[in-house]
Amino acid sequence: ALVRADAQALRVSDESTAVRWFPCAALPGELAFDHDTILAAALNRLRSKLEYTTLAFQLLPEVFSILELKAIYEQILGEGELDKGNFYRKIKDARLLEETGERREGRGRPTTLYRFARQRGEEQFVFRWREARGEGVSD
Repeated sequence: ALVRADAQALRVSDESTAVRWFPCAALPGELAFDHDTILAAALNRLRSKLEYTTLAFQLLPEVFSILELKAIYEQILGEGELDKGNFYRKIKDARLLEETGERREGRGRPTTLYRFARQRGEEQFVFRWREARGEGVSD
């Protein structure tokens, strides 16, 4: 199952007393048994699903910023930063976001907060993340 890290409590067992979440790109060495293979297959499937599903939104809280959504894509893709302008344009063009009218204070300008527009998200969704990275897609 795919779960948000903050929504799943970690539990120790007799076999593993120290448990914690790791970014996929920063796993500490080899995993036990065939878990490296299982994780690689799961990541490949997840990366593929990013192009035609709204899966990334399931990993966000109810209200989020564009930068938080972008960070989800970057963590899953694991290949460096997406171009901020291209990413923003692609997501806005998909009409999957609703502004909440709220802003979050932080460094610099306040950030606009959004929620996932579920009714629109049920339509076919195509997000070519390579274009959002600025790579383009060859025909």
